Amino acid sequence: MSMWFDLGLQALMFVVGIGIYLWMNDDIPRKLIHRYYSYRNRNSHQSRRHFVKAAELLSKARSYPASSPQRVSLAASCAVEAEAAVGLDPSDAANHIVRALALDLQGYKTSALEALDTALSPLAAGSLSPEEKADALLKRAQLRMEMCRDESVLRVAEAELREAVKLKKREYWGRFRVEEERVLMFCLWEGMAILLFFRFNLSLRI
Repeated sequence: MSMWFDLGLQALMFVVGIGIYLWMNDDIPRKLIHRYYSYRNRNSHQSRRHFVKAAELLSKARSYPASSPQRVSLAASCAVEAEAAVGLDPSDAANHIVRALALDLQGYKTSALEALDTALSPLAAGSLSPEEKADALLKRAQLRMEMCRDESVLRVAEAELREAVKLKKREYWGRFRVEEERVLMFCLWEGMAILLFFRFNLSLRI
């Protein structure tokens, strides 16, 4: 019993001693905090560098025809840069979105959808503006409709399209640009048309 009491007393004295030392040298905690944020800022800077490179490669890839090998090659390089950015800063939704777009160009629809799911998750969605979130929702709805025409999936895609329209309108506060509204409404009606077509075919089978 005496041994445990002595060990506990020594531990308490050790903690108190560290506290007194830090109090007497109050700049040390600030230095530690500064070092921590410097590390985070360095990671953020490196992540941004990879993101910019990925965005450049994505733009180049899109300039080639869909069947071009250069398009796929550049998209693959873009995905590598985007994955590096994600590894350094997984809380930045933009990194996940550019990765999703690169995967989509390569034909990896499922992986692209998973990347967009991560971008729109609570982990990263806070880094998006309403307009950026709307764009991500539109892309995710598009991927859903391309991958599966099941009614339950189309219902989810329709809900995402509606949410995207609301976000866009809220962002522009009455200054909503007509051309963008037309594009969004076209996407919305296209999704609803697909849903109606699916239901019509289903009713014929029954």
